[in-house]
Amino acid sequence: MSNHVRQPVIEVVVGDITKFAADVIVNSAHESLAPGGGVSGAIHKAAGPGLAAECAEIVETRGWLEAGQVAITQAYNLHAKFVVHAVAPRYKELGPSCHVQLSMAYWRAIDEAAEVGARSIVFPSLGTGIFGFPVGAAPVYALDGIRAGLSSNPSTEKLTICCFSEADAQFYRSGFEAT
Repeated sequence: MSNHVRQPVIEVVVGDITKFAADVIVNSAHESLAPGGGVSGAIHKAAGPGLAAECAEIVETRGWLEAGQVAITQAYNLHAKFVVHAVAPRYKELGPSCHVQLSMAYWRAIDEAAEVGARSIVFPSLGTGIFGFPVGAAPVYALDGIRAGLSSNPSTEKLTICCFSEADAQFYRSGFEAT
């Protein structure tokens, strides 16, 4: 009998996050959970109006989320079961000290996904769009959060980082290989 725990597959790809079939797709969410531009706008558009309505209900109950916090909704018209909305820090306002909140966004998203039995999770590059976290630095903090999340949730079988461009994906591949 072995005590070996199977490690999840972690991959970095370039693509459209709204096209992935997974248990959970993670949204790089605004604090208000409102549809915006970039990844969030694409996810809301592909999911349909039910997603925005459910997000509005969450905000009505909980208020706006802070950096590092998450909320979960149904996925509606996406090829997933759930969407975990993870709020990354605003780098332009908080500066380099906000790396802990970026790691926490990944960690808490994995925790939330595990709560609903997710075995596959697809993340975008959290916080590197309009929130301004440098894509060259983000992978190190993403990996810190991912490792913490996976260590407490061994049921995750596959974790995908879906990047918008090959240049962004290369930062994640290099960052993950370096650690």
